[in-house]
Amino acid sequence: MRYYATLLYVLWAHRGQKYSNTKNYAWYHLRGVAKAVAPGAKVAALLHDLLEDTKYPLPWYVTGDERYAVQVLTRDPTEFYREYIARVQRGGGLARLVKVADLRFNLANQPSDSQRDRYKKALIALLPQAPR
Repeated sequence: MRYYATLLYVLWAHRGQKYSNTKNYAWYHLRGVAKAVAPGAKVAALLHDLLEDTKYPLPWYVTGDERYAVQVLTRDPTEFYREYIARVQRGGGLARLVKVADLRFNLANQPSDSQRDRYKKALIALLPQAPR
């Protein structure tokens, strides 16, 4: 039930916003990121851009782990991207899982060359390294 309440909240909060200038931004969360993560991370995935891209707060029913993940995923406008990715890496858990899904979705949707390079570097930093 929380997933569906969150979906409605995200659709409402992101109304009018676009992803890549053509697609409804809220559906990007549903089709892209939330689809790609484990069931326990879906609420955080749906909410991952809420604080950064809207004026709306997190819903009251968000768990502590979900709240922490969304806070970690909210980039400060004064923060360099590499600092942001390092913070997500340190935050671990749900935040890292959602950001990896976000980056994979963005890579699959025809990013510019500079975006592609940035996303790939971020993925390398966030994915666990294989033992040598």
